[in-house]
Amino acid sequence: SFITASYPVDVILTKHFLSAEEAGNYAVLSLMGKIIFWLLTPIVNVMFPFSAREKTNFSKSLAFLKKSLLITSGLGIPVLLAYILLPNLFLSILFPLYVNMAPYLGIFGAIMFITALSYLLINYHLAIKNTRIYLFPLIFFLIEVLLLWVFHSTIAQNILIVGTVQTGLLFSLVAFTLLYIIKSR
Repeated sequence: SFITASYPVDVILTKHFLSAEEAGNYAVLSLMGKIIFWLLTPIVNVMFPFSAREKTNFSKSLAFLKKSLLITSGLGIPVLLAYILLPNLFLSILFPLYVNMAPYLGIFGAIMFITALSYLLINYHLAIKNTRIYLFPLIFFLIEVLLLWVFHSTIAQNILIVGTVQTGLLFSLVAFTLLYIIKSR
């Protein structure tokens, strides 16, 4: 999907446009943020077959989505809070040479939490055979690439672009999902 395709794009473009040192800093930050995403993806893997099996029973498939969102939030928010409150600790344990990226770790963690929520919503719609959902990640992937190609002077700018695009994707998916729920009742 375009969600997972967008992972390396920001790192590749950062490497292309910024110095080797800045690209290394950004890559470590990206890797740390993706820990949150990969921690939460098994929830999607469990939700998908249950929602697919119950696609004809709207209330049951919706219940699986709600439970998955609660579990995702219950696991993701504590890790995110730890990233926000103790960024130096995490970086000093895993990447001691990159502790200078501590001010960005909470922000990047939040971006990956948002990305995990988007991934969950996309997979829910795919499970219930609502394949039009693919338009959202495709459009936002293209927007992210374009913005990173045009605006790429600092790590902070790249983080702002990725964060804004991922937040826009999540809001679009939430709106689409709410409209789908209203229409399906």
